[in-house]
Amino acid sequence: MKLRTKEREIEIKIEDAVITVRSLPFSKLIELKEKFTEIHNDKEKVNEHKLTKAFFCEMVKDWQGIYDEEGNPLPCTEETKQIVWDFNPFFADELLRQADEKFKALREAEPGNLGNGVSGSSQKAG
Repeated sequence: MKLRTKEREIEIKIEDAVITVRSLPFSKLIELKEKFTEIHNDKEKVNEHKLTKAFFCEMVKDWQGIYDEEGNPLPCTEETKQIVWDFNPFFADELLRQADEKFKALREAEPGNLGNGVSGSSQKAG
């Protein structure tokens, strides 16, 4: 049985932009979930906004064709990823949705796939 031992990268095209997205190992998904989970009255409460923003920033590796309002290219840095997330939530949501679908399709196509697990981008880990 062949098992995956490294991250995958895919490209997602949204309009004229091409974004390179990487899969996250399960341990990273759990780490991020724990980071943004608080206990209130013996119940876990996940800050979904902060968790999803962290997923976006961790998963986006590079991009081409992303510009600011004046048409200047935006470099793919931690700072610009956070700015893109904060001011363009619909773009970020669409990117994460497409990444989840593509990683899920890749996983399901793997030989010997047992049909369960996390796609590498789904927030439903843990």
